[in-house]
Amino acid sequence: MKCFIHGAKEAVAACKKCGKGMCSNCSAYSGHTGICPECRKEGFLIEIIRLKDKDKEWGKVVAKRWCLTILFSWTIIGLIIGICIINTSKEEREKDRKRIEFLQGEVLKLENAMIAHGEGVI
Repeated sequence: MKCFIHGAKEAVAACKKCGKGMCSNCSAYSGHTGICPECRKEGFLIEIIRLKDKDKEWGKVVAKRWCLTILFSWTIIGLIIGICIINTSKEEREKDRKRIEFLQGEVLKLENAMIAHGEGVI
């Protein structure tokens, strides 16, 4: 059998994948793996594609993690701000309610004083 790349040289091995003959140079070039340079090249190209796809997937995972982290952070910040606003609103409403009660009491006192002096209620 002759080497499929170097047709003049005698093959010393056959490729485990495709069965083509390889000379000693082709076998040495392929690291004596028993796989011809073309099949080895094809394996490398497949590995490159796989690694690039893996890298893209990793990039997507990182992007998703960042998005989730940012979303989670904004959610927590929003909750904290919301709680502060609600508590402030409760405090302000309570303060306003007490002020209304006080003013109503003052109005009642003034009306009673006016009635007591015979001036009548406005």
